[in-house]
Amino acid sequence: MKDGSPINMEEVSVDHNKNEIEKAYYKDACLDAILEEYKTHLTDTNFLFPIGSMRAIKHLGTLSNNKLLIISTDKGYNTLESLDHLHYPSISFHGSFSLMVNFHALSLFFKKRGAMPFCRMRAKALRLRSLLQVFN
Repeated sequence: MKDGSPINMEEVSVDHNKNEIEKAYYKDACLDAILEEYKTHLTDTNFLFPIGSMRAIKHLGTLSNNKLLIISTDKGYNTLESLDHLHYPSISFHGSFSLMVNFHALSLFFKKRGAMPFCRMRAKALRLRSLLQVFN
């Protein structure tokens, strides 16, 4: 909202910053391990790292005694190869806005926490991601 009126999303400008991936970038072993894997296997690319989602999932795990089932369907990147050689992320405006989801990073996040990610592709651009986390 600006002056009590909705913002015209077509007038929003987006700025990008490149950040070199350093060791202990997030000071979290799990997140830093994912970034290190990306640094090792990806070349000239730009990607979104779903840090907010990962931290929210970690918090939900704490609240639920690490018993979670998360189902997510959206446009996104599912493989390491699909993340390589990307330009800056684009924003789609459609009454709101959206960005491609980095399902690959979310899957690695769950795997590194001992959970089981599943992916089922139904449409070319849509990915269904089921993320199950159960600890005893």
